Amino acid sequence: MTMTLPALTSLLTAATALTLVANRARKWLSTLDVIAPAPTSAATPMPKATTIPAASPRRRKANLPDTTCEGCGTPIPGNETLCPLCARKQAAAKGAGWTTLWHWLFTIAVLTVLYGGAYLLTP
Repeated sequence: MTMTLPALTSLLTAATALTLVANRARKWLSTLDVIAPAPTSAATPMPKATTIPAASPRRRKANLPDTTCEGCGTPIPGNETLCPLCARKQAAAKGAGWTTLWHWLFTIAVLTVLYGGAYLLTP
């Protein structure tokens, strides 16, 4: 039995896809919480009453008057400088779109080389 290059590339692609799916399924299964059954006992223990100490006055934040966003001018709480929308825009990656484009172009080039080479090598 002989294996041709297209058969090998298809086998490699299928094995890679199965590996990716299996890794993702393993990660998903590890995030599930499995709760063990509680041990049965004759008497259930009562929780202890605990008191929560009041916060000291020096830990409290001073309530600042409302201010406006530096980016768009909408009113926001006094301890903030940017509204959530402007903060999200500022935190976004600057070249995320270009990175995705380069990844797609690289993938297309690799697939073109693989399938083109397989086409040229087949009799």
